[in-house]
Amino acid sequence: MPTAEAARSTAYYQPRPVSDTTLTVMRRIDELHLQYPFAGARMLRALLGQEGHTIGRRQVATLMRRMGLTAIYRMPRTSQRQPAHRIYPSLLRQLTLMRPNHAWAADSSYIPMQRGAFHAITLSRTFMDAEGHPKSSGSFGKNDLSAVATVVAQAERWVREHTV
Repeated sequence: MPTAEAARSTAYYQPRPVSDTTLTVMRRIDELHLQYPFAGARMLRALLGQEGHTIGRRQVATLMRRMGLTAIYRMPRTSQRQPAHRIYPSLLRQLTLMRPNHAWAADSSYIPMQRGAFHAITLSRTFMDAEGHPKSSGSFGKNDLSAVATVVAQAERWVREHTV
């Protein structure tokens, strides 16, 4: 009976750290992408060439893929609804939020840093006041803090791993 075996080299693989020059180019690509979100690998390569960086289009495309960057451009038929896709109703529309912990909201932000980037996550609890206006609760209970502590610990671990 054949068994699935991994190559022996898999156990000994040690990832190489990214060089400082590559990090510098990645940082500049990120800055240029924020300035020109419509620029693809060809345009970014030309912009980097004007600044004195000698880098090929494929290398720029590889670095963009590693960073999760894509050019923004008009795609075909994006404003037309697909009949096969079901539209789900909002479950909170009919719900009256009268107490804390009844509904939660989350937001994330992308923050470029000196060596890489950081994704900040914000959690908040929402409820309605006596007049029916949405409010946000700033305090967390003991059970809520464990969930928040887990998210914070994951974010801190990510920062430690990516900002050596």
